Amino acid sequence: MRRIQIKIWPEVDSQYPAIISLERIDRNKKNPIDIDFTNAYKISSTGLNILLLNLIKISQDLSNHEWDIIPPKNIQLNQTIKDLNFYSLLITRVPNQNLFWATELNRKLTIDPIIEEKSPCHSKKCYPIYELDFVNNINEKRKIVEKFKQFLIQELFFLQDKHDFDLSIFIQVLIEMAKNSADHTDSNAYFGLDIISQKDKIKIYFSFGDIGNGINQTIRKFIKHDSTFKEKEKHLALTDSYHWALQIGNTTKPYSNINKGIGMSTIFNLSKQLKFSLSVFDAESRGILSFAENLTHVELRKIFYAIGFKVGFYYYGETEINIL
Repeated sequence: MRRIQIKIWPEVDSQYPAIISLERIDRNKKNPIDIDFTNAYKISSTGLNILLLNLIKISQDLSNHEWDIIPPKNIQLNQTIKDLNFYSLLITRVPNQNLFWATELNRKLTIDPIIEEKSPCHSKKCYPIYELDFVNNINEKRKIVEKFKQFLIQELFFLQDKHDFDLSIFIQVLIEMAKNSADHTDSNAYFGLDIISQKDKIKIYFSFGDIGNGINQTIRKFIKHDSTFKEKEKHLALTDSYHWALQIGNTTKPYSNINKGIGMSTIFNLSKQLKFSLSVFDAESRGILSFAENLTHVELRKIFYAIGFKVGFYYYGETEINIL
């Protein structure tokens, strides 16, 4: 039986994995699937996390396929992928009959960052993909979010000193994302983080997402059963969904004990306050939230760009910090 190859881009970095189309695989056939890293040469936690989210998402529809990995030519790069928890997290989601997978299943997830010293004044720190395990802790979602908060404080506290950066706001943005996932999905959430330190500045890249339906589909489903919206669900554009979600008090979970309808608007307002670049990938589009000057329909239409295929749901952010 002919094997289906998912060719991973050479750059598994920043938001590049978002444009790897995985939706064209025939769901009705049982051909085995190879995740082909052969030509990968650039890896980051942020990029691997986006790839992981997309692969887990599509694996839900391809449970009748056997999966395998074609590792990168570079042995050290393959070790980095392992050390960033990618294989260990993926193995729990995809079916297989391969000894390689069995070995990875027994690997303990790590939280220690990989540090690459490029020069005395230039280093890169890649954090292993962080899993917020809501599925196995369904009644302890608040504790999972609090644990994530403590992880962020511990790992990022060094940015509080001698840097032109409000760390508390940055952490609050990430916590609001985690709270939204806890509220609105029945799946786990995943976080990737990279920090590049240079002589006079620090660059931060991150991605955060879950395996849920995304904001657009969640709101569509919600208003479909709300008589006050009547037939609007059939004609709801992506920007209409985000316009609704970004209004304080609007929520598809009115009895939420975590976010209570302020999460999305808080993410937008705080990211604008901190002036970092923030995008949301949802449905078949990318919305660059940091480009929006306000929350009107007209403004939101300007910042969403069509990708042409389903991209799952996740945030991608980056910022540059000056050292004082």
